[in-house]
Amino acid sequence: MWYLFKVMSFILTLGTAHGAFRYKRSVNPEANMNIRQIISYWGYPDEEYNVVTEDGYILGLYRIPYGKTKIGKNSGNI
Repeated sequence: MWYLFKVMSFILTLGTAHGAFRYKRSVNPEANMNIRQIISYWGYPDEEYNVVTEDGYILGLYRIPYGKTKIGKNSGNI
């Protein structure tokens, strides 16, 4: 009886481990992208600006100047 329990436990463990690796998880394509890559991935144009603050920090700012379908400058600044 003890032998049967060991064999069944082994089979269940092996089956569970096999099932866990059987299906590959889909990975979000944005997971390893930076902000510029994400903006381009979704089809938007982008602009990058570096701003130096009064206390010496350099900030990277990103702007989407217009939508996917409009080509040209935005009529109104926000």
